[in-house]
Amino acid sequence: MGVAPKCCRRNAGKTVNRPNRTAKLQVKTAKIRIREMDINVVSAEETGTNDEKLSWLLLTTEPINTLQDPLIFIQQDGG
Repeated sequence: MGVAPKCCRRNAGKTVNRPNRTAKLQVKTAKIRIREMDINVVSAEETGTNDEKLSWLLLTTEPINTLQDPLIFIQQDGG
């Protein structure tokens, strides 16, 4: 999955934009209930040996009915 440079990192005290790159992600989903509201949780963590691994925790009230649904959320929020 392509990852856009939406955030910055610090390098020797300076803020540097992250370059675009492709990442392999392990995606997990769960449904939780908070005060009568169903919340879907999407966890996406980069696999591999990269020192600066991506790790996202996305919360949504949108339904997750297929394997494709969480990938859509990840692309909207992180890509």
